[in-house]
Amino acid sequence: MSFLDYADRALQKFLRAARANLLSRSPPSPPASYIVSMIYRPYRPEDFPQLYAIEQECFQPPFRFPRHYMRQLLANPNAATWIAEADQQMDGFAIVEWTTSPAPATAYIQTIEVALARRKRGIAAELLRRIESSVISAGAQVLWLHVAEENTSAIRLYLAHGFLPQGRQENHYAPGLAALIFAKQPDPSPIR
Repeated sequence: MSFLDYADRALQKFLRAARANLLSRSPPSPPASYIVSMIYRPYRPEDFPQLYAIEQECFQPPFRFPRHYMRQLLANPNAATWIAEADQQMDGFAIVEWTTSPAPATAYIQTIEVALARRKRGIAAELLRRIESSVISAGAQVLWLHVAEENTSAIRLYLAHGFLPQGRQENHYAPGLAALIFAKQPDPSPIR
């Protein structure tokens, strides 16, 4: 057995155990102290400099979106971008886009990003709830995403919110850099 086969089996075993453990619990609620001071709102064009600064902080090439691609995502009428900010300082953002054809409508999470100094405060979880609400309003029946195999904190977040592993895409980010694929049916329960 090759190392990659062994690693893939180990990852699948981890995901099965994590899914079994996390699906038996309700999604975690962010601590109230973080939500009170945090404002979640739709993107505005003047947000771009702060948004892209977070992109640069969070991702290095080949994972980082180029500026022109990020601007295309933000201008897409079939997309929603949510901003998390405190004291007029952006702490994170999330972008989701959807398609209405072919039916059923599907939505794809392009990114959820939180500034390094603001992580572990429930911001990503709340951004995920906000984009899920947006895709429900858009009529999407399936919400899916790619995530880097080594991004265990994001994998835990998605599992905790009902996403299930759907497979793996080799060379998604670059040659030799695979991504895991997760999906779920959006939850129509209101955001808290």
